[in-house]
Amino acid sequence: MRSRSASKHIGFRFARHQGTAAPGWRALCLAYLAMTTVPVATTTLAAQEIPGGPEQEAVFALRSGDFDRARELFREVLNEARQAEDSARLYFYLGLADQQEALASESAEALLESAARNYERALELRRDFGASLNNLAQLYSQAGARDTAMELYARAAGLDDPRQAFYATNYANFLADAGMWQEASWYYAQAVEAQPENQQARQMLIVAYARHDPRQAVRELWDSVNRGMVNQALEGALELLGDADFDEKEQVLTIVAVTLGKSYYDPIAFLSGSAAERLSDVVDRRDIGEGAAGILRLHEGEDLDPGGYRWWGERGLITQDPEVGVWPRDGFRELIRSLGDRYRKAGATAPPSMRRLALQQAERYYTLSTLLSDEEPDPDAFLRIADIAIETGRIAELEKLAERYVPKLFYGKGEAYKRSQYRKIYRYHRALGVIYSHLKRWGNSHTPTSAIFQFEHALRAAQVHNSELRHEESGELLIVEPRLIVLLGEAYDSTGQPDKIFDPALETAEMYIAADDKDAARAVLSVLEGRELPASVRRRSDALRELTLRM
Repeated sequence: MRSRSASKHIGFRFARHQGTAAPGWRALCLAYLAMTTVPVATTTLAAQEIPGGPEQEAVFALRSGDFDRARELFREVLNEARQAEDSARLYFYLGLADQQEALASESAEALLESAARNYERALELRRDFGASLNNLAQLYSQAGARDTAMELYARAAGLDDPRQAFYATNYANFLADAGMWQEASWYYAQAVEAQPENQQARQMLIVAYARHDPRQAVRELWDSVNRGMVNQALEGALELLGDADFDEKEQVLTIVAVTLGKSYYDPIAFLSGSAAERLSDVVDRRDIGEGAAGILRLHEGEDLDPGGYRWWGERGLITQDPEVGVWPRDGFRELIRSLGDRYRKAGATAPPSMRRLALQQAERYYTLSTLLSDEEPDPDAFLRIADIAIETGRIAELEKLAERYVPKLFYGKGEAYKRSQYRKIYRYHRALGVIYSHLKRWGNSHTPTSAIFQFEHALRAAQVHNSELRHEESGELLIVEPRLIVLLGEAYDSTGQPDKIFDPALETAEMYIAADDKDAARAVLSVLEGRELPASVRRRSDALRELTLRM
């Protein structure tokens, strides 16, 4: 693994002091003279915590680097202070002025001694002063008095304080620097729980888990993916791939595939980039080498025969969902489809000759994804193949595609039903419904080889999935896409049942409004335009339209 030393988050290094007594401040001086930046673990106070007048002027002088003026003003205010809390705050700032000036001073030793004394005075007046605990702990830590520093960091991290996540991260960095990875993970997790978007704490939490709990490291990477932190998850996964001692390599490589599928980049330029280089570093590995080579070959775009990607196609179970994340083959399919989508999008705006080539390449990717596994087809990729056939006027080919792939989709759907995998069930019904719609096989609620049957069952699968989620209070709601409602409305109209689209359209629009997607809600409600609506349906529809206007 490319090591990310926790000490750089703490700020600087000192020769280690083995005892627990107060450090020799000469060591502090030597270390500070080597520094060029303010340590990131040092904290200040928020603007709203600083009174106006001379104290605010003093803080401005401090931030401007006029340390003598800052100290002069802080002392003037301190002489007038009557409350212990005010005095504690002013001693803290006197300590901070000393600590920051020591960065570029030839008198660092005296300044650091003064900084420590001021922080300690602040703590005598206010034991729970987190900023003073944090900064004093930093001084002791870098001087080598680790036991004293640990006590101070622990006190700061245990406070009920708005900066608690910051203090917990600093304490975790300190513990990680000492090689106490399990203990560090507890405090990184505490920081992440308080601030889920704290990317530094999350990245270091993954590093800490990687040292003592690889499965939990993978869980954190998946959590980053689910929170949309795609770049951070990709970087973390690539780091772990390079760690020869890290287990769970298949899951990590799957995260690489998934995050690439969710990223925006030039597939051609990818092959000469850092991610490709790091994948190339592991292609000779017995455990994941073939999978890494598959990602690289996929981007080359020439060999897209499913037989060349068996490593990915064989890693997944149709009988159950993985404990966390997705199966490798499903993650790889997400990457395959994303590359096909790029070519399809490029073809939409290209000249006719280039458009044809781009769509052909997109179809090659989608075909690979569809046929990657004999056990389980990919309904999403097949749906894209069918859409391209319709877009390019190849209706006759759609009949042949249906003959080739529909039996596989029915089989996959049946297996998903056996395991009550309603998200997968929905995807299969949706794909089959769209195919039958393109073929104008509208049918009815009792004919499986018809659009109406498949769409109605897709809606039912989404309802069951979402109902289960509400009871579990976890997971991601399945929201029916607008075109399914539009096509179902067309199917009902074509079979003389126009009223049957009312409830599905209104319920789906309500879900989109709850998800804050006004455009999708309007697209669904457009199905009801120009229809004879009962008064109750009209009122409900008008109310939903009004809501979209306010969004």
